[in-house]
Amino acid sequence: MVLLLSGELRAQELVLEADRVQYDTNARTLEATGNVRVRYLDVRLWADEAFVDLARGEIWVRGRVVLEQAGRRLVADRIRYRLRTREAFAAQVRTVVDGIYYRAEEARLQGNVLEALNALATLCDPTSPLVHVTARRITLVPGQSLVAEDAGLWVGNTRFVGLGRLEMPLRERPFEENLPRPEAGYDATSGFWLALRYPYRAGDVLGEAYLRYGTLLGVEGRNRLRYPAWSLELVTGALRDEENRPYDAFELRYAPPPGPLPLLAADTALTMLVGAYRERSTGAEGFKLDGALSLAWAPISLSPQTTLAFSASLRASLYQDRSLIVPAGHVRLTHRLDDRSAVTGSYVRTDLVGTSPFLFDLPDRTEAVSLGYTYMGPGFGFSTGVTYDVVPRHLKLSGSASLDLSSSWRLTVSAVYNATLAGFEDLDLSVGTRCDCLSVSLTYRVVRRELFLNFTLLPSPALRAALPEPPE
Repeated sequence: MVLLLSGELRAQELVLEADRVQYDTNARTLEATGNVRVRYLDVRLWADEAFVDLARGEIWVRGRVVLEQAGRRLVADRIRYRLRTREAFAAQVRTVVDGIYYRAEEARLQGNVLEALNALATLCDPTSPLVHVTARRITLVPGQSLVAEDAGLWVGNTRFVGLGRLEMPLRERPFEENLPRPEAGYDATSGFWLALRYPYRAGDVLGEAYLRYGTLLGVEGRNRLRYPAWSLELVTGALRDEENRPYDAFELRYAPPPGPLPLLAADTALTMLVGAYRERSTGAEGFKLDGALSLAWAPISLSPQTTLAFSASLRASLYQDRSLIVPAGHVRLTHRLDDRSAVTGSYVRTDLVGTSPFLFDLPDRTEAVSLGYTYMGPGFGFSTGVTYDVVPRHLKLSGSASLDLSSSWRLTVSAVYNATLAGFEDLDLSVGTRCDCLSVSLTYRVVRRELFLNFTLLPSPALRAALPEPPE
């Protein structure tokens, strides 16, 4: 049945199909039962029963209700839809948006904004979520932001921590990165340690507090504040370099979004920072002004299977009594043997002009040639390579392999062997598993004597079947 609407809606039409339809011409109302289907602009409704009031411009549907709009699906026990304002008011709502499952006692949907009352949000299997957030009210703008009022974080059936008003900037960081995350491990400097990352938001400023306790160093912490509108980031507290050496920093960084540079036909990334530092291992302390520019050119296709890529960077650092300039270049040739394997050759050069008072920002001078082979198959992959660095005259062999032990367990091994010095520079063993939405990995770095236990939340595979399909 096609209904031509009147008044403000006169130019639009409402299409309704059902097993049984009863129309009251005087009241301009319609009742439909059995396999009800409603189509209005980009809105689709399925239900067991429907009542349409054409004079008021409203539709009531109930019984196995499914609403689809703008590619999103919402399931409810009943919905009242206002044609003039295009608002939907729903009860006992379930929906999945951007890989997140939401459940609410009541909800209001208008345009791209969903407001849910007495709501739950989770990445896990909704039948028994391992981790979830509850809130008195959730306001969601898909791909933009999520605001939860009177929020709480639950682990299983236990309320882990109250979050108060929780603002999640979904454009800048995914849902899972807005939740507190524990970490644990061991290293020779800290001993056994436990840590907690706590993301937060203060207006338009994104923050992350990091607190760590080690049996040897005691309490360490840092705070990170980021203002995306101005591409600014302020970091204060204890940091660690690539060798896991701790140093204290107060650093302001400016890093605008990467973009093309038409003059050089390259993609560019610029970083500028100013900071004060104190290195614990050497006792060095002082200020630094630093700027870095990276250039990357689009790969050149030499043949259907072969590409050649170039990149370069330049860093300049000014300290209290010295300076450092670090130019670097990288050339990479890749030849794909088939869909799963490739051979690569590369040349990398890094020069140093001047020096730094700190170890954490002093790179090694290198001039290295590498040759490698990579294979990635279903459930198994490996890579192997050989590198000769002209500067120290060292020959190094490297390799890594990953194997799916089962549908949920994965083993990874990687190593770097210095043939010139006859010893391993790195030997890392990692085993990981996934239980619904929780990914857990344990990594042991044998040479460095470091142990890491990491927890990561990922959208559960069960979410794909969390909502019923609309009736055919």
